[in-house]
Amino acid sequence: MVLEYPEHVSNELTDENNEQATDNIKDDISTDKIEGELIRHVDGDTSIVFIPNLDEYGYSKDVITDNGEYRVRYILINTPEICHESDCEPEPYGKEALDFMNSIIQPGDTIYLEQDTSETDPYGRLLFYVYLEDGRMVQELLLSEGLAKVAIFEPDTSYAESFQSIEEEAREKELGIWANK
Repeated sequence: MVLEYPEHVSNELTDENNEQATDNIKDDISTDKIEGELIRHVDGDTSIVFIPNLDEYGYSKDVITDNGEYRVRYILINTPEICHESDCEPEPYGKEALDFMNSIIQPGDTIYLEQDTSETDPYGRLLFYVYLEDGRMVQELLLSEGLAKVAIFEPDTSYAESFQSIEEEAREKELGIWANK
């Protein structure tokens, strides 16, 4: 069966249509998310992010910084550790997770942050689900590449089920940390 498009509907993806779709995604993301700018990645699941005027989003005064720079921990995932000290060994796939992060988000890039329940973890890092400008969630990308495991810490569990499904797919495909297991 061949579908015929009415004259006013196009099935062609023109630059104008693509730009409009991208603008719509950005509108959808930015309406309920906090906008930030990546400063640098610490490792595969923690980044330093510039978030201007965080106090306007109702965050408690004890987490607000003078310069707007925050350590952001990506909720519900854990990537292998890299070594920040000279006397330790990085875990397998830690460097790959960091390299992957550097390939999808560079310093100066805009990201969008979604809070779950908690503001911070026990180490004072802000907790967020993180989205790229095109609408893709970073946690899902890391899980799908086999570069992260689901790490559930109550009460921040909004996407736990979907993350577990993504992790299972990567495990079945033996990607990244699931290779040879």
